[in-house]
Amino acid sequence: MVDLGIIRPSNSPWSFPLHMVLKKDSNDWRPTGDYRRLNANTIPDRYPLPHIHNLTATLKGTTVFSEIDLVKAYNQIPMAPDDVFKPTSSLLSVFTNSCECLL
Repeated sequence: MVDLGIIRPSNSPWSFPLHMVLKKDSNDWRPTGDYRRLNANTIPDRYPLPHIHNLTATLKGTTVFSEIDLVKAYNQIPMAPDDVFKPTSSLLSVFTNSCECLL
């Protein structure tokens, strides 16, 4: 993940445990961070979600659509520079930060 630019070494004062979880229907492992303490100290953004009928009504008559490539999913969303040090994970005394957003 370091070679892919998804995580990087860190010396952040924050640290949250990293757990390896077996993926469903696979023999592959997925790293998961336990960020409950960070979430408890985070003020959530509140945005009203539009009703599906309003969303589909705006598409009526539309002929041009866009597409987004989410190969790296949330790992391609930039994180605010002031917050990069917060989601530090630790596994076997190795501390890393995500390079992009963790949703």
